[in-house]
Amino acid sequence: RFTRYEIDISSGTWTKRELSDQHLDFPSINPAYSTKPYRYAWCATSALDGVTAPLQGLVKVDVTGQEPQQMWLPEAEEFLGEVVFCQREAGEAEDDGYLVGISLDGRKKTSSLLIFDAKEIREGPICRLPVPSFIPPALHGSYVPGLVPDMAEIEAAWQKTPTSL
Repeated sequence: RFTRYEIDISSGTWTKRELSDQHLDFPSINPAYSTKPYRYAWCATSALDGVTAPLQGLVKVDVTGQEPQQMWLPEAEEFLGEVVFCQREAGEAEDDGYLVGISLDGRKKTSSLLIFDAKEIREGPICRLPVPSFIPPALHGSYVPGLVPDMAEIEAAWQKTPTSL
């Protein structure tokens, strides 16, 4: 659960508030608000309500609760990885920017760079750019030699049912 803990240092008390009942992970905020009060967080989510499942889509959460949660889900065979917030050049509002992430199409065995308008993610990507090679899902873009399988290992895994990736 996406949960906020608030600590009152002067009194030594704390509160806990659940921000969403969706299965969420990899929260991202506008970096200009890092270590400051912020209103919006964008997170990866599963297609199943409140159930832990593979992460596929994107959710925009207003942590103040003033706006309802927005969600975008791709086709059943697509999986969106962690997104990064990019401020619009002249952006003044906290959510005035773009979200950029890599998607994997398990049926086509292709990857794409997806770009979303951070204000209206429910509209889906405003741009899909095909990536010339398949990019397997990775945690936080880990680039460690030998950690990610090579193309021969990926192709062998695709031949298995279910896949072993």
